[in-house]
Amino acid sequence: MTHLLTMQHFLNSLLLETSEYQIKGNSIYVDLNSHGQLEIPLTYVSASGRHRYSGKVLLRELDKLSQIPFSQAASLLVERYFPEVGQDKKTLFLQRVENSNDYVTRASSALALRQYQHDLKGFITSEQALSGGHSMHPAPKCNEPLTQQEQEAYLPEFAGEFALEWFAVKEDKLAGEYVSGSMKYELKEMFLSCHTQGASSLPDADWVPIPMHPLQAREWRKAQANCQALQAYTLDLALKSDGWTATSSSRAIYHPNCKWMLKVSLPVRLTNSLRLMTEPEARRGTQFSKLMKTAAGEELKQRLDFANFIEEPMWCSIVGQDQAVLDLPLVCFRVNPFFVEAEQVSDSTASRFHMLATLNQDAVGDKTSELEQWIRQCAQIQGHSLELAARHWMSAFMEKVIAPICVARADYGIVMLAHQQNLMVEVEQGLPVGVAVRDCQGFGLTSLAMDVFSDVLEREQPEYFMEAGELNPYHAYYVIGNSLLNTIAAIGALGFIDETDLWTLCRNQFDALSKLNPKDDSFYHYILHSPTLRWKRNFMCFLSAFNEATMKDPSIIYCDVANPLAWKDSENEGVRIHKPLPSGRTVTILERESSDGTLTFSLIEYGEVVAQFNAEIEGGKTGALTCNTTDVNDSMLWWSAVEHTLFSMDLNRINATNWLGGEKTIEFSEFLESAPIWLHTAQDSKTQVFTTAENGSTHPIRPTHPEGIVFQRYYYHLKRTVTLRVVDIARDLNTFHRWHNEPSVAQMWELEGELSTHRNYLEQQKQDKHAYGVIGEFDGVPFGYFEIYWAAEDRIGPFYEYGLFDKGVHMLVGNLAYRGLPYFDTWGRAVVQYCFMQEPRMESVVGEPRADNHRVLKLNSRVGMQKLFEFDFPHKRSAFILCGRKRFFEQFAF
Repeated sequence: MTHLLTMQHFLNSLLLETSEYQIKGNSIYVDLNSHGQLEIPLTYVSASGRHRYSGKVLLRELDKLSQIPFSQAASLLVERYFPEVGQDKKTLFLQRVENSNDYVTRASSALALRQYQHDLKGFITSEQALSGGHSMHPAPKCNEPLTQQEQEAYLPEFAGEFALEWFAVKEDKLAGEYVSGSMKYELKEMFLSCHTQGASSLPDADWVPIPMHPLQAREWRKAQANCQALQAYTLDLALKSDGWTATSSSRAIYHPNCKWMLKVSLPVRLTNSLRLMTEPEARRGTQFSKLMKTAAGEELKQRLDFANFIEEPMWCSIVGQDQAVLDLPLVCFRVNPFFVEAEQVSDSTASRFHMLATLNQDAVGDKTSELEQWIRQCAQIQGHSLELAARHWMSAFMEKVIAPICVARADYGIVMLAHQQNLMVEVEQGLPVGVAVRDCQGFGLTSLAMDVFSDVLEREQPEYFMEAGELNPYHAYYVIGNSLLNTIAAIGALGFIDETDLWTLCRNQFDALSKLNPKDDSFYHYILHSPTLRWKRNFMCFLSAFNEATMKDPSIIYCDVANPLAWKDSENEGVRIHKPLPSGRTVTILERESSDGTLTFSLIEYGEVVAQFNAEIEGGKTGALTCNTTDVNDSMLWWSAVEHTLFSMDLNRINATNWLGGEKTIEFSEFLESAPIWLHTAQDSKTQVFTTAENGSTHPIRPTHPEGIVFQRYYYHLKRTVTLRVVDIARDLNTFHRWHNEPSVAQMWELEGELSTHRNYLEQQKQDKHAYGVIGEFDGVPFGYFEIYWAAEDRIGPFYEYGLFDKGVHMLVGNLAYRGLPYFDTWGRAVVQYCFMQEPRMESVVGEPRADNHRVLKLNSRVGMQKLFEFDFPHKRSAFILCGRKRFFEQFAF
């Protein structure tokens, strides 16, 4: 019997490579060369060609309709679409399809049994649950040339454990690199952690242990036996380390108590190529680790703290007789993000991560898929319909899984091919909250990276380089065709929402990414404007027995398919602005019509129009705003509409004619002071209970420091979003350290020092009730550090008649790209505005820069900070500067 996953993968991979078929109702019809016709019933018709099948295939010959075995249908389809391929290749291909089906059937049964016996969840379970394999490949699990016994011992779907095997090589014949230390020392450490007495098995200190997968070891022993030269400098230690198991790629193996995952040269053909590793591929991993150690790499990780780009900072192999690095014994060392120390009881982190390809696979047996469970959970928690919950899930997926891959590409020139088998989604309360991206062999660089990472790439050539324009179609194959569209189809197949509605949502979010001022927007432009996407012809490639890893011209195995994410003409009209709202929401403003004195626009959230507004000028700088959508009771949408009208039409006053069922007049200065769409944290408004500070000042007991994002605002004049968020030590320490060791900053702040010094400084600040640190960002890029403090109990308190709720600010700009008046005028006023909005009882913002720093004084005056007098601290003569609430909102806020 043919497994449903076999049918699904075979037929979908074939039909995406051709247009010579029809879909009528819930069936696919294929006209055969013999004038017969195949009818293939579907249980789900996918708009993107990722169909689900009933298991039946019908053959119509003349007026007779009969059910036929899938194996017969597969043979007819191969003859129909590939008459030019030789019969020997067709015969081999069809046998591989049968072999793959046999494996899928056995693996699915094994998985169903494990699921019945245990409630399995998390990383390694998800890795070992992809029983159907590559969802767009005709025979993803043929696994040549492994026997059934070897498959069940070493392949992931049977969840078997096996032993790593150890060899030794003389140090002068050891090849490889470790970017974080000594490779020799690291290999010995790993060896001795597995074998405490292992040192005695090494002949002397010049020998270095190296690990191998059992299948790799078997082939290596054959190579040793046939080469006397190898025998002279390599040694079989006959030692094993138990407890290893395969991840979904089979050649990447995992042990919960080892800090490394290993990616090995596996002499096995999986899908379209042999899984042998090469030195250039291995060097991609070490080069990526070098890039991540630079300031730009640290910035990338800081920006995307919810994304883990898993590094491979070490690889090793053996040098052959001709001094070339040998492929067979090569091993890459991948950081294990789920490493559990031996003394720990459990690993809660690993339980949160799930491989995307497994999530998108149809559930085995009668078990409900995790994807369905999560969307239902979201609907229940949020009180939403299943359709709206599906929109929320996809929006979170775009933000936390797809966006990091795009940002790495658009702002840093790092290309992550991001096959769905190399994406692990972190899930919390049913929603995606992060991603882990692996497989450095699929990482490449564009010309943008040559500039961003010049400190590394001026010394060594990029290991995998393509120009952006050439790369876009291939990158889109992985990110869009493989990962995103398969996810959309998996959700669509649940019946909660139509795929095309999710396409619209994703299209809108790609447009939002393109509006974040990327350094290279070519990938976004390709996604949103190319009528077609490049698609790898896995069916043709496998049938023709091409090894894609060694092809001189891989373009011949690609074709073009329709791009469902390309703008439709009706959608690509008008101005779009994407603005953040509190609670993690984002609203899109789409202007439908704009002319002198009138404005029509829609508000879009989660890909759906939620409100429509008309605005017109009544006279002078006063306008009228009307909502054309009934039952819009969400005040955040109203305030967003007011903001857009004020700034788009340059008004001072708005009369909202049907504001939440009534009428409301809003003055511009009132809006700037009280609009709730920018403040992301609760206002400080606790009852006053007084205490005395160490400086003798009496003041109210202060609330606890806020956390996370505290202020976020889209600025129309710059077309940028400013974000202020409280310092997260784990996320921000390296950047804080680098900024304070910049000479111009160190001269002002006098905080230069070691990383440990800065860690202690931030940790102590967390305990300080009168001040907290804030990171400023432009469109997600960190640019500055600000310390916000209560003035009364600060060192400035005794020098003036403080207001009980006055605040002061220390300012630092560490990112040179964001120095300059247009940026300063914006972020400087954003910081002051945040302070006033956070505490409605606050009278003034104050500061105490050096009295002789005329540049700083002049800059502060641009945001309303007036110099009132000078005074002396023990370490400097200071200028006292102050900005009052009324003056700020009437003269300086914008």
